[in-house]
Amino acid sequence: MIACDPKTPPPPDHAGAPGAPMANPIREKLTVTIADAGVTLKGAAPSGAEAVLSLSPMEALMLLDILNAEAGRLRDLADAAAPLPVRFDFRKE
Repeated sequence: MIACDPKTPPPPDHAGAPGAPMANPIREKLTVTIADAGVTLKGAAPSGAEAVLSLSPMEALMLLDILNAEAGRLRDLADAAAPLPVRFDFRKE
């Protein structure tokens, strides 16, 4: 529930309330770092240990090319798995 009147404080369980925890916190699953040496992807393995994938600039471009070629299929898979019935598309065309 979101309070519309600025004079009315939001309920204590509201995600936007100062200091209140989010009901469904967004967890960072993957950290991508781009440097002169290439790209590093860090995330948690199923075991809980940190998983790291380092790619040279050439390998990163090859991965980007593959992902661009599969973008339509990946969007369809993401749409099918989305918990919300409404999707927002902010792509610049």
